Amino acid sequence: VHTVTPPKAGADVGGSRMFGLGLGPTSELFDLLAAARTDHELVPGGEVADEPFPVLVGSGSAPIKVRVLGPYRIDVDGKEIRSGLRAKARELLAFYLLHPEGTTLDVATEALWPEADPGRGSEWFWTALGNLRSLLRGVTGTKALKIIERDGDRYRIEPVFDVDLWRFQAALPARGAHTGDPEWAAALEAAADLYSGELLAGVDWAWADVPREDLRRRAVDVLVAQAATRLVAGDARGALDALSHAVEVDPVAEQLYRRMMRLHAKQFHRDEVDATFRRLEVRLAELDLQPTPETRKLLQDLAE
Repeated sequence: VHTVTPPKAGADVGGSRMFGLGLGPTSELFDLLAAARTDHELVPGGEVADEPFPVLVGSGSAPIKVRVLGPYRIDVDGKEIRSGLRAKARELLAFYLLHPEGTTLDVATEALWPEADPGRGSEWFWTALGNLRSLLRGVTGTKALKIIERDGDRYRIEPVFDVDLWRFQAALPARGAHTGDPEWAAALEAAADLYSGELLAGVDWAWADVPREDLRRRAVDVLVAQAATRLVAGDARGALDALSHAVEVDPVAEQLYRRMMRLHAKQFHRDEVDATFRRLEVRLAELDLQPTPETRKLLQDLAE
């Protein structure tokens, strides 16, 4: 599983009981993890960044809560901000929430106003930020809010936000964590629960395409790993639920369907094997594609 900011999840707990995996379950675990990465070429979109983008660790006490997983939503004191915020002000906030390490003014204006000359883009940046500051200062009653503040030659998001994306990524197991550690499984469960939908769903901002696909891939990794840990624990039904969730996140990842078909076959769910294949056919048909010969052969093999 890739992480964005190595969190403290999985910190040492005195007296925790470790468990090991036998050769068969261990093989299944790594097969399942590797399998998740083989069919992403079917997903339309830009190049997925190899390196994760950093995030801040959100605080539940932050006055402004923002949802970017699923439909974009900004809340203050439990009430959604529905009016008064211009479209570009909302976009500016989202951009910096996804780039909390900060960016220069030029990078921000090129992303949000690619058609503008440098001088004009800078003017629009300050107009949008002014609208953002004015509204959020008013609804929070905090006149000192900067929302986005300057730090040298970069502008960074002010740490007054609780963002669902940050909580999702903070929950991811740390790179190098032991897969046999119960805390690793618990971190997977927490991260899976926190992934509530596609990044900025329904929003057509070009700069969001790469992080959207990056998060989609990370979510699938989490869910496949969750399925694997459930499977080796003897919870086949839970493993199938996790794989079904992964298919919802990446509906044309053919390898996921094959894993589900094999697992259904092991549980003697012949009807579900066929139903899973049909669901794949329908999904691929929407893109004028068909299941690969490998998947068709698997269907035949499982019928024998």
